[in-house]
Amino acid sequence: MTENSKKVLEYLQDNSGDSFTKQEIAANLSIPIQAVVGSTTGHKKKGLISEEEKTETNENGKELVKKYVTITEEGMNFDPEATEKK
Repeated sequence: MTENSKKVLEYLQDNSGDSFTKQEIAANLSIPIQAVVGSTTGHKKKGLISEEEKTETNENGKELVKKYVTITEEGMNFDPEATEKK
């Protein structure tokens, strides 16, 4: 697991119960959006996170679909450090 993948997972574990866009995660961790996209794709395949689409209306009345990332129970119990030591 890359260092950025660990940062993303630990951030979501520290903020369990909250949902974030990938852009918010990138900004909060000061890492490139491409790193967050790659990390979340891998984490989702492993069942560590889930994504949910929500439709929101912006200030101009235009509907936008945003994807929000949330940690799963399996993700909360996942220890990347223990996995790397195997």
